[in-house]
Amino acid sequence: MREKLSEIGLTEEQISQIIEIIGSAGGGSGESSETERLKQEITEYKEKIKELETQSIIDDELRKAGARNIRAVRALIDFGSLEIQGNKVIGLDEQIKELVSNEDTAFLFSRKQGLKGVKPAYSSGKPSKKDFKDFNYDDWDEYYKKKG
Repeated sequence: MREKLSEIGLTEEQISQIIEIIGSAGGGSGESSETERLKQEITEYKEKIKELETQSIIDDELRKAGARNIRAVRALIDFGSLEIQGNKVIGLDEQIKELVSNEDTAFLFSRKQGLKGVKPAYSSGKPSKKDFKDFNYDDWDEYYKKKG
């Protein structure tokens, strides 16, 4: 660069000033370092995105298993033994099954039970002629008039 500037007819002092200005403005080798920094940032963001996707998959699996508090259950998972393959986390099912079956951690998961007590489709123990889900406006009107 110095040679080209001296060919133009600039003095050595002017050439030094130009090189200093270019260096402080990020030109020359500064551009390649900026490119490297951006590539590094992109790589870091890709890693963060992959980590978030993995965490999302794990959270979904914990919800499906009935985890009451996902943060508490995640604290008990050994992430080092998990292997990610596409949208699957290998080894997670086994750990969840172990947590659900262990009496010390089973309370972290809800048991899927139906309603107990009164059967919703019946009133006063007698089955209605029609199921409630099939009621129309007139059926509901008649039902509430009889109920009082």
